[in-house]
Amino acid sequence: KNPLRVSIRVKDGVLEVENLKHPKLDVEPSTGIGLNNLNSRWEIITGRRIEIVDEENRFMVRLHLEQPKA
Repeated sequence: KNPLRVSIRVKDGVLEVENLKHPKLDVEPSTGIGLNNLNSRWEIITGRRIEIVDEENRFMVRLHLEQPKA
């Protein structure tokens, strides 16, 4: 009834992956390992950390595609 819709876009050199939150009936605690792993790998590749936007109704991960300027 409520499919998960994921929006993937590049905006001003930043890859944004976003979805609206849907409340779960059975809530399982998150370990955060997936986001930590993504952040560690992205920082090794690009020298930048990922940005996480966790709001009441939406969740977004932003990945800068360009390396930081020296």
